[in-house]
Amino acid sequence: MAAKVMNICDIAPYSPIAGMTGRGILGENLQLTYVLFDPGTEVPIHTHPQEQIGMLLRGEATLLVEGEQRQLTGLSGYVIPSGVEHGLRVGSEGAIFVEGFHPLRQDYVDFDCGVTGVPFQ
Repeated sequence: MAAKVMNICDIAPYSPIAGMTGRGILGENLQLTYVLFDPGTEVPIHTHPQEQIGMLLRGEATLLVEGEQRQLTGLSGYVIPSGVEHGLRVGSEGAIFVEGFHPLRQDYVDFDCGVTGVPFQ
């Protein structure tokens, strides 16, 4: 794979659920996703085989991890191991996150390529 340089605004957005818009930078084995959430958006509890790491850049949210609630504020970071149940409730101001996944999340890769599906099952 050749090196890439891009502006996140030039990447086509996708919306896996209502109130969530993502733009992904995809490598061969790692992806970085810039995610905008509308106020009050809820990401249902789900699992995936990828390790997930992220940071809330702006806003507030409640991260639900294995039945526990964790409050996130600007610049809060988190790591979610592979297979761990988690979800998210976004606060009244909306939120902006940057998230990384390893290996690639195929559902997000599919969205990035224009294939629609049902994420978070």
